[in-house]
This record gives sequence, C-alpha cells and structure tokens, in this order.
Amino acid sequence: MVEPRFRMASAGDAPELTWLEGIARAALADQRGGDLWLAANSAQSPSWSAVGDGDVIVCTIDDVPVGYVRFAADSGVVYVHDVFVHPEAREVGCGDGLLVEAIREGVARGATRVEA
Repeated sequence: MVEPRFRMASAGDAPELTWLEGIARAALADQRGGDLWLAANSAQSPSWSAVGDGDVIVCTIDDVPVGYVRFAADSGVVYVHDVFVHPEAREVGCGDGLLVEAIREGVARGATRVEA
C-alpha cells in the first residue's frame, strides 16, 4: 500500500518542486480562468531553492516529493497559497494531508483561521 508522508520542504527539494510546479502550471493553462491565475501568479521556480523557512510542506511517497502546499501564517491566519499533487499520486491522501499539515503548522504559530 502507498503511504504518503509529510515534511517541511528543504532546499534539496528545489528540483522536484520546480518539476511539480511546471506540471501544475501546464494543467492550469487548459482550465477555465487558468490563464488569469497564471498571469497573476508568477512561477516560484527561481525561488524554490530558498525553501526551508517553514512555508512549504511536501508530500512524499518512497521519499520522493509528489506534492506540495505553500502557505504562510500571519496575524492569526493561515494563508494557503497553492497546493498541488502529481496526478499519478492522487487518491492516496496527499492533498488532504498537505492541507491538514499546513493548518496544523499554522495553529502552532497562533493561527485561528484559514484563508485559501
């Protein structure tokens, strides 16, 4: 059975995060409103190597990142910026788990609300 695991992202995850983000952005291009979202939200690719300050959680299967959530906790609110799970890793709890972990981390930082 596939068992997803969750952890804070590190700078070493940058190649996989860049790859996953590319898949996510390509999928949005064909979705209604996707072009507007893409225009308003620039790619994180150049800054993935700076992860490690606690604002990205990855879902791994067999130690390979297959999904991520970018979030921030500020002034009592957890802001979920984006969440993505590779299509071949869906239906095993990665997406739900990423949101749970982001909320858990936000609560640990004093958040009492979530905005996505």
